[in-house]
Amino acid sequence: MNSPRIYIVDNSASYKKIVIACLEALNFTNYKTFDDGESCFASMDPIPDIIILDYNLGDGKWNGLEFMEEYSRNNKKINYIFLSSSTKIEVAVESIRMGAKDYILKSKSGLTRLAKQVDMVSNAIQAKKIEQQHWNII
Repeated sequence: MNSPRIYIVDNSASYKKIVIACLEALNFTNYKTFDDGESCFASMDPIPDIIILDYNLGDGKWNGLEFMEEYSRNNKKINYIFLSSSTKIEVAVESIRMGAKDYILKSKSGLTRLAKQVDMVSNAIQAKKIEQQHWNII
């Protein structure tokens, strides 16, 4: 199975390393990291399959929700997974309302949940590609 393209957008260098270790433990190796939404937005090629996104993006002009809104205008098929330390329930609800697959709090158990979520989304992406290939053959 091809590894999905994953972008990690988080201003915490240490947490990006933890997420990368988590992904690599599951054999996901096709990833790219960004410190803020603006630099990710500027790097629209190639378009990722999954974006793991923090709500608090530091000094950039966008928070995670604003980034998701801007990026989604041009890229409707991206799967967003929020991984954040923000405990504001309204942020979590809004991210899901906007189409995020999950809103996960940064924690040890959150990393386990992230791994499961990335694996599920990856399997869904792969199944959709197989289905499209099947219909292209017919």
